[in-house]
Amino acid sequence: MPQNELKKASSEEDKLKIIAIAVTLCVAITLYFRIIEVEEVYTHLFYIPIGLASFWFGKKGFFVALILSLVLLLTHLTMDQLFLNNVMRAFMFCIVGFAVGILSEERNKAENELKKYSERLEEKVEGRTRGLKESKNKIEQLHKVAVQMESTQLEEEVYQLTVDAAEKILEFDMCTLDVVEGNQFVVKATSSELPLKGTVSSSVDEGGMAAKTYRTGKSYLTKDLRKEKEARPSLDEYRSGISIPIGKFGVFQAVSTEVDAFDQEDLELGELLISHTTEALKRIRSEKALQESEEKYRSLTNQLPVGVYRTTGDGKFLHANPALAAILEFESVEDLMKISASDVYNDPRERINQIRQWKTTKEIISNELKFRTKKGREIWIRDTGRVILDENGEISYIDGVIEDITDRKKVEELLKKQREELSAFAHTVSHDLKNYIGIIRNSAQFSLLKKEYAEKNNQRIIDITKKMENFVNRQLELADAGKTIGELEEIDLNKMIDKVRETYSIEIHRGELSMIKGDSLKLKEVFHNLIDNAIKHGKADKIEISSIKKKNSCIIYVKDNGKGIPEEDIDKIFDMRYSKTGTGFGLTIAKKIIEAHDGSISVKSKEGEGTAFEIVLPI
Repeated sequence: MPQNELKKASSEEDKLKIIAIAVTLCVAITLYFRIIEVEEVYTHLFYIPIGLASFWFGKKGFFVALILSLVLLLTHLTMDQLFLNNVMRAFMFCIVGFAVGILSEERNKAENELKKYSERLEEKVEGRTRGLKESKNKIEQLHKVAVQMESTQLEEEVYQLTVDAAEKILEFDMCTLDVVEGNQFVVKATSSELPLKGTVSSSVDEGGMAAKTYRTGKSYLTKDLRKEKEARPSLDEYRSGISIPIGKFGVFQAVSTEVDAFDQEDLELGELLISHTTEALKRIRSEKALQESEEKYRSLTNQLPVGVYRTTGDGKFLHANPALAAILEFESVEDLMKISASDVYNDPRERINQIRQWKTTKEIISNELKFRTKKGREIWIRDTGRVILDENGEISYIDGVIEDITDRKKVEELLKKQREELSAFAHTVSHDLKNYIGIIRNSAQFSLLKKEYAEKNNQRIIDITKKMENFVNRQLELADAGKTIGELEEIDLNKMIDKVRETYSIEIHRGELSMIKGDSLKLKEVFHNLIDNAIKHGKADKIEISSIKKKNSCIIYVKDNGKGIPEEDIDKIFDMRYSKTGTGFGLTIAKKIIEAHDGSISVKSKEGEGTAFEIVLPI
């Protein structure tokens, strides 16, 4: 016997014992009062066992009331005056017992109904709880599938993950995933239990639940496919199904051979799975499109002869092309991208100013700046770029194009210098020619007035015209100086200086000089001009020539013991407008020749202590 029934039986036995005891006490009390011949009986005590019996056993409690009524009547038969009252009491006992029994049974019936309802409700709650737990478990598993989808780069893997999840997690035994290609549904993945003849490719325009789902972008739950007008199952045995759109990619469908095999929860979980599928396909296709775009962009920029870059606001390179790496003298783009963009600026503050300018105007702006290459070479560039800001107004990235304009800058500097020299040349020539013309005019006028002096003045005019010719030739020589140099050759400076000093009577000493490369005729003219200048203008009587050889250059020193150059004139001595005689351009010509050899010449001098020229020539 079950434990609950044992408890129930034991409880009823206890109740019967209690009732039996109560009845016995009532009978005993009644007999006692009858023996002592007490006329009035305390019959209200009889209601205790009657009430208990009726309350516990329903209508059966009536029999206890009947028994006690008989006891009451039988014990008082001889009391005529009380018999009628006792009959009334007995009648009341039976009515109370019967009424209480009915009420008790109704109460017990209500309690039983309530208990059954509670049990049914509890079963529903337990079933719903189990369903929620199962749904939660399925949602958690679908989340894991979504994580897998996010990590894959192949659409085929997403298709298979979707169908596997539908089959194993959602328990859709027969399902298929179709993707639209052109105007056709193409099957990309099916569950293991779906028969091959159950997968049929169709057109988007042919109709059917797949076409309807794709066109409307809505999900459909069909309880009976035979009652759905637009349903065209590939097999007649398919009776119910669900159809879910995969965005603009295609349709997912699950079917069953049973009617009403799917419910709303199946549809919702299926939609959750397909939402993960849709997002994964969007990501893969977006990344693919972006990759193709970037490849086209790289292919285009890699062929450009100018530098192209993209950096963050703090200078990290996001993209650079080979031309930019070449301009900045890096071995490769990868090597360039290891540094910060600020590192290539000759003055990093210029980048800060440039970004501030771009950010303020929000326009494409060009700036000409000095950069320093990896090899330490200073170059001029034109940086044309703009900043791209995010929604918060912060720099998302910076795009720009860089051109190497170093050669153009050199040409501009040369043109500027040539314009200045041309202006100075014109002023000098104009001034000196005016002097000569004035002398000629005065001499001619004097000859007309004083004919006896005509022959003498005519000779003077001839002498002046010769000087003018020499002056013009000298100006042409100056104009051509340094424009071109002959073929470079190995030059022994020792032999060259020995040859030059033969021309002069002053004391010229030299140390052991280096070998250099250059145009020997032009360089010989440089030394002649320096020595001439020392003798004529510095009044020197002793000159020392020495040299030092360095890694990539040779430094030649020409020192004299002349009177030196005034401090205010040192910066002007190579200027063609600077001349104490008006026709001396030896130092200007010397400078042009040295610069034509990609070298430089400078001077140090102090009045009363002589002058020292320093010539630097590349080896």
